Amino acid sequence: MLLGVKKVRIASIAFDYRLENLRLLPWRYIHELSKQLLELNHEVVVVTDGYPRLPKNGDVDGVPVIRLRHVRHFPSSNFDEITETMAEVKPDAVLWLMGLTSFFQKRLYETLGYSIVALVCSPVYSPYELLRNLGAINTIQNAGILMTNFAETFIPRYFVRGTFNLDAIKLVVTMSRRNKERLEEIGVKPDKLVCVPPGVDPLFLERPSLEDVEKTKAEICDGIDDCFLATYLGPPLNIRGIDTLLLAVKLAFKKSSILSRFRVLILSREQGEEYHVHKERLLSLVNKLGLSKIVKLKHGFLSEEEVKVHLAASNLVVLPFKHVISDMPISIMEGMSLGTPVLSTDLDGIPELLCDGRGLIIKPGDFRRLAELIAYYSENTEELKKHSERARRYMVNHSTWEDCAQKMLTLLKNARS
Repeated sequence: MLLGVKKVRIASIAFDYRLENLRLLPWRYIHELSKQLLELNHEVVVVTDGYPRLPKNGDVDGVPVIRLRHVRHFPSSNFDEITETMAEVKPDAVLWLMGLTSFFQKRLYETLGYSIVALVCSPVYSPYELLRNLGAINTIQNAGILMTNFAETFIPRYFVRGTFNLDAIKLVVTMSRRNKERLEEIGVKPDKLVCVPPGVDPLFLERPSLEDVEKTKAEICDGIDDCFLATYLGPPLNIRGIDTLLLAVKLAFKKSSILSRFRVLILSREQGEEYHVHKERLLSLVNKLGLSKIVKLKHGFLSEEEVKVHLAASNLVVLPFKHVISDMPISIMEGMSLGTPVLSTDLDGIPELLCDGRGLIIKPGDFRRLAELIAYYSENTEELKKHSERARRYMVNHSTWEDCAQKMLTLLKNARS
């Protein structure tokens, strides 16, 4: 079967591929590619975990799935289950979501007999970088969340390059140029490395109605006409910089009358009580800083349309990450697509999105610099328009998910040739 000429059967292997994760990377990446390839009349199946809690065969938002007990590294008995499943699927091409701990499956990659394209969406960190960005307190408070990331930083790099340089792994795809460069620095062969950034979401290029935007902003701002609204989107975690934002707001308006017309909106992405402790810690900090009158919280997962309206109503999207699990945050791209100015940090692929005046960048944890920027732009809102116009223009001309799928299809073809 010739790729790009006849129908191609593609198997993607990805852990935790389930409906509630589809708004998040890396699952959004796998899902959008799968949908586009299906629309291009190719056969796609995602091999994931979740069985027997979930049915062995089914679909996730229209994408066929086969669920196994495990697709990650432990126990090693999962190798047989994956091997048997792949023998049943008989894919023409394999796209495999991998990380730095994937060397545990080295034997599996070698014995399967398929040409594999590895998708690496997690940033390559050193222990020093993680500790420098997070600090000891944040590291201890978020130990459970950071466990895998810290484990990856201590893996000897010869294990990593030895895995990605296997003959069975034909190509290694990253989402950012920075991650591509870091993999090359640790010894992954340059001719194997390809960068395919996430595509733009057409939904976020369609701006909501002015009436909906004004109504939403008036509600959040208690009817204040000249309100400046700064919005944070994501789980209520200090490792994502929510404490940096609050400390900056307190410092920025300590002696300013602008505080009365300033609002912070926290769109707290959470499912159930998974972040209960972190949410309580956040509320405690809000009260301690005396910001309860200006901080508005919305809990749970909003629909994409609701997120879009709230971001469009904002004067500034503030995402001062200290750590990201995926190197091209979708939330940044969503704000940019709507033409809402975005402020974030110098982490991984973020500068690639916000460079050249498309947004504002600070160092992780630098609440003093963030305070300066918030204070300045809250009084000089016209200056923000320059950033928003450049960001919007960049996203309008950005690759779509269909473009990404076409490029990935070509890569899968080259991997087999």
